[in-house]
Amino acid sequence: MAYREGVAVATAATLVAGGAIGVYSVGTLPQYRRKGYGEAVMRRALDEAHAESGLARSVLQSSTEGLHLYQRMGYRSTARYAVFARS
Repeated sequence: MAYREGVAVATAATLVAGGAIGVYSVGTLPQYRRKGYGEAVMRRALDEAHAESGLARSVLQSSTEGLHLYQRMGYRSTARYAVFARS
């Protein structure tokens, strides 16, 4: 969790499985986006997971909105998938 003046503004979670660090639930409140909170909280979560597991490889699924951030951080697309929902 990243806080600004006592307000939770960004979040990221990790889970170690299958020889990699999975990154989940990355999000920033709309009014705090594009200020570095998402990247900072994600890097902190990755650093902590790496320190605990010794793993460096990480994987994630991205929304369209988050793709640019992840690419800037060095992630690359390896697969595309579609989500179908019943209405």
